[in-house]
Amino acid sequence: MVIYENNVILYGIIEIKTGDDMSKISQAIRLLIYLQDGNVKTAKELAELLETNPRNIREYIKELRNAGYDIDSFKGKSGGYFLNHKSKLASLDLDQNEHSAILLAHELLKEKSSFVMANEFKSAVSKINYIMGRTVHNYQKFDYPYSAAYVVNSDIQEYSVKDNFLKIHQAYKDKRVIRILYYNPQKDELVEREIEPYSFMQYEGSWYAVAYCRLRNELRHFKLIRIKKIERTPYTYQIDEKFSLGKYMEGMMGIIGGKQYDVILKFYPPASTWVEEKKWLPNQKIEQLGNRCILFKAKVKGLIELKRWVLGFGKLVEVIKPKELIDEIKEELRNMQSIYK
Repeated sequence: MVIYENNVILYGIIEIKTGDDMSKISQAIRLLIYLQDGNVKTAKELAELLETNPRNIREYIKELRNAGYDIDSFKGKSGGYFLNHKSKLASLDLDQNEHSAILLAHELLKEKSSFVMANEFKSAVSKINYIMGRTVHNYQKFDYPYSAAYVVNSDIQEYSVKDNFLKIHQAYKDKRVIRILYYNPQKDELVEREIEPYSFMQYEGSWYAVAYCRLRNELRHFKLIRIKKIERTPYTYQIDEKFSLGKYMEGMMGIIGGKQYDVILKFYPPASTWVEEKKWLPNQKIEQLGNRCILFKAKVKGLIELKRWVLGFGKLVEVIKPKELIDEIKEELRNMQSIYK
């Protein structure tokens, strides 16, 4: 018998009963639907969804198992129940690269996007993962090291970027050290580096690989379009368990870091409205001054991109501190003035 509920198809043979038994069947079907997204759910979570108690959930699961449904479970603090469904790739006619593309789109939309149907897209991705045979813990992210920043334009040489992306992503999956030939535009030279890929991110339309650099013995990010050659090495590596892309990027106005500064900026209207409408940094604080003016306070790593940001507001912003930023902006304005003499 094929049963349709909420556009989800369930396959099984169900004996038609009445009264309380019918209610149990209905609850069991609802439980199956909730488990179809591939996520691990606790008895308490399922009980809340079905508006019942954990004891009944365990009873429904017992009956479903007797009916032939392979409902598995994990024990422990982060344990729970999940529907153990062996996926058939042909069921969606997706290959692994297409599946990866969907997961990447999911990461891009959820990180720094105001996509109005983000929850619906997340649900669709969960169902796709279920059909693809993936079991995903609620507390885990997909095994794709992606993060999105401000997406505006895209790299010009998109095919070389894609090729570099796929090679580095494969190295990430295999935990294989790679040797790259990287172009440094400041020195106008090519430099050879051995790196251990940790993550990817996109900023202003350009892709970057975050990796541990064996030459500098620290985490760095490398613009994919500047990587001219990639070679796999026989060496393997392990990602530091303490690594967090959010922590790595913390305090940066963009992607160029540096020394940390306590920053105070005074914004005048209408720039004050534009600034307080958006979260520029996780640690930012906005203080109202009256006359629609605000003080923007934050701890920022590096001054290069902060200076660019401040200059973009022209006369609608005044730097209160740090002194280093005031001096750099004065110097920049002097240089600009000399150009337009």
